[in-house]
Amino acid sequence: MNTDCPHGENAAAFLAHELPPHEHAEFSRHLATCAVCQAGVASTRHLLGRLRAVPAAETARDLAPEILARLHAERRELPRPSLWPRLTAIAAAVALLAGGALLAPRRNSAPSAPPAVAVADGMAPHVSRALDWFCHTQEPDGSWDAEKWGGSSRFAVALTALPTLALVSADVRAPEREAALARATEWLQKQQDESGAFGPDFQGASYNQGMATLALLRAYERHPNAKLKHTLDAALRTILARQSADGGWGYLHSPFADRSITEWHVEALEIASALGWETARPGLERSKSWLAARPETRPDAAEPADSPSVLLAQTPDGSAETPALDFYRAYFLSTALRRENDSSSRQRLAAIRQTLLAQQVPAGSDSGSWPPDHRWGRAGGRLYSTALASLSLEDH
Repeated sequence: MNTDCPHGENAAAFLAHELPPHEHAEFSRHLATCAVCQAGVASTRHLLGRLRAVPAAETARDLAPEILARLHAERRELPRPSLWPRLTAIAAAVALLAGGALLAPRRNSAPSAPPAVAVADGMAPHVSRALDWFCHTQEPDGSWDAEKWGGSSRFAVALTALPTLALVSADVRAPEREAALARATEWLQKQQDESGAFGPDFQGASYNQGMATLALLRAYERHPNAKLKHTLDAALRTILARQSADGGWGYLHSPFADRSITEWHVEALEIASALGWETARPGLERSKSWLAARPETRPDAAEPADSPSVLLAQTPDGSAETPALDFYRAYFLSTALRRENDSSSRQRLAAIRQTLLAQQVPAGSDSGSWPPDHRWGRAGGRLYSTALASLSLEDH
């Protein structure tokens, strides 16, 4: 968005409530006196309305390869998904590639992709290669080195929790993977302090807490034991204590809830409730009410999930020149589509998977992984991309 005001680029993130609390408050104050930003906010609202109103249209050719060819790195420190800026970038990118036509699901034409069942049947080897990569790169103490693989050391807990989650979610229980899972589970438990919190005390610590609790709940589901239950009791108490008054979760020590942080905590509470933690249920119900009140910021909202552009994230400067893959969005979209499990959902899931498979490293020392040049590469690196991509390919 071209504007004479340097704050103008925050208009879309402001509408989606995705700015950090202090930036949101600052922009809100600024907006009251800045005509340029007021116009920017109004324009963005108008654009969203037009995007929602665009009918499905046929495309003369498959634009996915051309769009995917433009993928490069976006460097962000904290993983904060941004839906509305992404829509603007997608619209610009597709206009550039297709002469102004919006990319939409093909109707009444022969599909260019194989049937969804065939795609699903071919996922196991790709997931297996990703899990092998995790086994080969695990440190002797059971962790994965965040900085070695392009991530931030502050997210060391989360970046061990995600490979743990990928390993525990796999159907094949090979001895090497079971051993890696046991080491990772043990390491994660050692990162918990007496209060039940995981990792260092900093703004993004909520990601460490949510992801570690989720991974350990999955491990407990497979191998229940008293020691792990004790760890999870404390972890869940911390999660519930940090829940905001309106039901969400946000950055540590912030009164404002954040969509992506809340998603991870909700998933953890859903599993905890299913496994018998009665204390999780009231918090889970409150969190679902928080999510239901904000459908516009869902990872699977506002855009057809069978469009390749659904996995594109916007660049830092608001341009469409170098969009990056959004593995967070792929993961939560895949989870939602698997739950729906109807014919349409299966085809949409197949399209997402094909987009991901095109990016998996085919050979070399990083074979089976996904490159770190994604939306939150600086925070998550190769561990983040590989874990979320492999989880998106799973059938459960």
